[in-house]
Amino acid sequence: MSGMKQNMEQWEAAGLPGEGKTTEEILRFIEEYCRDAAQKSKKVICFPELTIAPNPLGVTVYESTVTVSGTITDRLSKICRTYGIYLIVGIAQKSRVPGRVYDEVLVMNPVGEILTEYVIHTVDGTRQLYLCGSAYKESQFFNLPFAKAGLLAGGDVFDDELVWQYKDADVIFMCLSDQKEGPDRAASVAERLEKTVILAGTEPGIFEGC
Repeated sequence: MSGMKQNMEQWEAAGLPGEGKTTEEILRFIEEYCRDAAQKSKKVICFPELTIAPNPLGVTVYESTVTVSGTITDRLSKICRTYGIYLIVGIAQKSRVPGRVYDEVLVMNPVGEILTEYVIHTVDGTRQLYLCGSAYKESQFFNLPFAKAGLLAGGDVFDDELVWQYKDADVIFMCLSDQKEGPDRAASVAERLEKTVILAGTEPGIFEGC
């Protein structure tokens, strides 16, 4: 555990890119943020839920969402390779159901490979556009060189049953969008599980539970 705590200085949690930006502007924001973080020796950079997502009021929402193994994920992969980082980023991914998308988080390694894809299970009534993940709420883990990492995002963050499944993780990366309860929830999860929680969202931060 002490080795993991030493590596905490290599973790970075980002805020939202701002409203009204085009996909290209958001990708430039991500690249510039990763470049600056890498210059500070950061190795794991976590962005919020739905960082790359179309304006919900747009008329081409479905058409403008991300397809995994497409042009946008190729750009993200290149960012990972260029700066030698692990990248965690929330996207709106196109589903096979016309007009519906998934609220998803991608994890990429320093050679640009996708380590895991996390589809959010809990979708509240304000998000009619989004499809839920699998009916069975299962935790999502991935391995870092120094830690077993867990991943939580969106409404799943507030599901106590699902959160408890992360009791065996060394660190939990939590991706939210504009939920104001984020810091309080991150602190609560960190304390309950006695884990380190990295929160990316409106108020990003690192919360220690032990």
